[in-house]
Amino acid sequence: MTPLPATDFAALALHTLAHLPCDGPENLHDPAYLDWVRRELPATTWEPIATDAAVLEQLIRAHDAGMALQGLPLLFEDIEDYRPTTGRALAQVAEAEVADPGVLAELSGLDPSLIEVLHCAMAQMAPDFEAVYQARIQPALASACADVAPWLREACGRLPSLAEWPVELAGSLGPRGRVFPDRIMVGAPAPWTDLEPATSAVLALHECTVHLAAEQVGEDYVHMEWCALLELVALCADGPLHAPCSAWLNQLDLAPLVAAVRQRSLAPADLLDALSQPGADPATVLGAMSTR
Repeated sequence: MTPLPATDFAALALHTLAHLPCDGPENLHDPAYLDWVRRELPATTWEPIATDAAVLEQLIRAHDAGMALQGLPLLFEDIEDYRPTTGRALAQVAEAEVADPGVLAELSGLDPSLIEVLHCAMAQMAPDFEAVYQARIQPALASACADVAPWLREACGRLPSLAEWPVELAGSLGPRGRVFPDRIMVGAPAPWTDLEPATSAVLALHECTVHLAAEQVGEDYVHMEWCALLELVALCADGPLHAPCSAWLNQLDLAPLVAAVRQRSLAPADLLDALSQPGADPATVLGAMSTR
């Protein structure tokens, strides 16, 4: 199984969201990626969103819009399809013009000032971002896809249902992933990240376990994510994915999730205590939980 590069529009959307801090698991703000962007890319590919970022951050928090924005990468197939809409308000874009009318409806339900400022910034960035994507980002992602492929095959061997999902690599996601109805997107091991190819496979495996957990326990984030992490650790308990899984878990701030799990009594208190200890190895503790 070989992943594919995220499309240029998906890359533009995620590039935009990487500039916008928000609360909770929907946060895609990535300072390391933004540092690279400011050093390496033309100002026209980032100044429009950077200029409006503070205002947009306030609007996102005020309207609790972070989760609704997660579908933005699916709105158009590519920048070529997006281009005819850039001279109009998003409110004037018809369902027939987009790839996912459901995403358009959800975005149209947000505060108009938020979504139109966001749309305006993306429209300004799109021409030069498209050129940068073709010249620099897409070739790097294509190389990353080849590097990730053997690790992704290993992950599919652990969880065969992962092979049913198209997996796309995105340059701005870093050590994060997203599962959408029709695809999984994860961060790429590109020159501007310190991600290892194996980590991208672990991220894809995690997103698949999130989907499976949602089918089993519903879409309550705490219960779903807790079940997904337990399953992920069990799947990676031995073999070549154990070390990258452990390293990724050690990067996470699990404290908010652990506190919510404790409040709901979803796990034994003694193991939650162990997970909360300084220097605790999450993979070891979660592994012990998954065997109980």
